Amino acid sequence: MPKNNDLALLGDALQEIPGPLKDFLRKRKKDPKWDKAFELMLRGGNPGAEKTDIKSMVSGLFEVVKKVKLTELDEFRPADKFVAMSDEKDRAKALVSIGYVDPDLQPLMNKIGVESARGPQILTIRRTLKVATFGQMLPELPKRAKKVSMGQVWQMIEKQGQGQEGDLLVNGWANFFLLEEDPSVVLICDWDPGYRDWRFGLDPASYSGRWRDGRQFLS
Repeated sequence: MPKNNDLALLGDALQEIPGPLKDFLRKRKKDPKWDKAFELMLRGGNPGAEKTDIKSMVSGLFEVVKKVKLTELDEFRPADKFVAMSDEKDRAKALVSIGYVDPDLQPLMNKIGVESARGPQILTIRRTLKVATFGQMLPELPKRAKKVSMGQVWQMIEKQGQGQEGDLLVNGWANFFLLEEDPSVVLICDWDPGYRDWRFGLDPASYSGRWRDGRQFLS
């Protein structure tokens, strides 16, 4: 069996070979998490292998919480639904209690007008594991991550319209959506446990503010 120093010499020699192996060994030397990523890749063809995005796993920024299946959606006019209610009694009786809608969201909804009907869709919920800005989060989303419509956001909100427990966070922490109409902005949805209503904000994807871990990104 080779001694440890023999293995080290072998590793150094392999790093001189051009191509993917050299790239892997270089990354492994900087971050041992690449060992786990390599192991996962090798198991990828085996029955029952864990299906995890390697890039996200290595970065350690997100963990996949679950996948949610949305039913088919009829034509949808966002401006008719995302409306703030000033009266507390109205909010308490509404299917979806809305206390605040960012004024910047109105021009976007006007631009959207009516969304076309669409078939069933699957969204992935990812939870942040570190403090991060949107500029750090967005590149870590897989390329296959979907941008969502306002109608699909409403489908998620409607199931928890009065702050019921469910897929979205209702502890006052933010849920993020990257909108298909304008991917340069992030829609922020959070339930206010004190006022018992949903709040909708809109921030540029370039916003430099740092978000605490435990927030959710849906795509």
